[in-house]
Amino acid sequence: MQKANATAIIEVLNKYNATANDGESLPFAPSPDNVTSFSNYTDRQLPGRFAEVSTILSQVDNEGTSLVT
Repeated sequence: MQKANATAIIEVLNKYNATANDGESLPFAPSPDNVTSFSNYTDRQLPGRFAEVSTILSQVDNEGTSLVT
């Protein structure tokens, strides 16, 4: 998504029809890159490979609605 043109993303969001796609919305979720988002947090936690600081992870429902007319 970071390399995608913002105008192209907005165009897809504006044209997407969930009804025509069995009611499925377009999911936007983090993809594990093993730098900022990891594929298996348990594998990192067991050997202690994590920062001992508070961390907030979240997923926002309807985050893309700000881009849709």
